[in-house]
Amino acid sequence: MRQSDIDAGNENRFRKIMVIGRSEAGKSTLMAALGMIDGTVTKTESVQFNSNCIDTPGELLESPFFKHTFMPLSCKAKVVLLLLDPFKHSSFSPGITTILRAPSLGVITKIDLPGAEKRIELATKQLLNAGVKEVFPISSVTGEGLDALKARINVYIN
Repeated sequence: MRQSDIDAGNENRFRKIMVIGRSEAGKSTLMAALGMIDGTVTKTESVQFNSNCIDTPGELLESPFFKHTFMPLSCKAKVVLLLLDPFKHSSFSPGITTILRAPSLGVITKIDLPGAEKRIELATKQLLNAGVKEVFPISSVTGEGLDALKARINVYIN
């Protein structure tokens, strides 16, 4: 470890947020809505690091061969968001949060889509089964639920 990493007040080696979820769950869209990434949202092909976040591709979660990568990546985050599209089956293993090295929050995305309200209860159960203690239903498009999620994230990153 470099001395600059352990000097008081230097947290440059930590990204603020790490996002995990299936492909097309809305990870990059949420990071853009939170102001963590700039520019056009495109498919994340590999783990993306910037000063604010760690954006993971859905394939890491969808393949049992890659799930182990979340533990070392989470060491660089202050909070991990587990994102779940309520219209797709969860790929989160029961208790997956036990391998993470940062606190985790559950996020149900796309609640602005027709029929989402009927699926929120099941999605919440799936995220709780994964090990999160809190779940936030949000829409990155309309902004619904983002203020509550931002407030909770700020508890961890400030």
